[in-house]
Amino acid sequence: MSEATAKASKILLVDDHYQAQRLFSVVLQRCGHEVVICGDIKEAVNMARKVIPDLIILDFKCDNAANGPGIREGLATLTLIQQQSELKGVRVLMMSGDGLTATGPRVLAAGAVGYLNKPFSSIELAQTVSQALNQKLPA
Repeated sequence: MSEATAKASKILLVDDHYQAQRLFSVVLQRCGHEVVICGDIKEAVNMARKVIPDLIILDFKCDNAANGPGIREGLATLTLIQQQSELKGVRVLMMSGDGLTATGPRVLAAGAVGYLNKPFSSIELAQTVSQALNQKLPA
């Protein structure tokens, strides 16, 4: 068992939908994880630098209407996370409800440790998070 799973892992959940935040956080907390929620993808990197999570679960696309029009793609945020020296070694698991079969391979090629296609079950969420936390990162 890795150090990340030997203790309660800290997970930063980035999703702009309140219902998804609540549901996912309950599932993850029942699995013993500490969950920090960020509803604004524009703040995800700053929040990650502040809390230094073991895992970031990042929505592929978040529409933050309260912060101006448009969608900021999760791949751009994944790249920003990877560029932060203090976040080296933080795993990123991406999720999407876009229904496109190309999204999964695209995010994995970009460096995400896993991918979930919405909708998914609580069992699938728990298993994928466990696999992501146990995955060895490249040196």
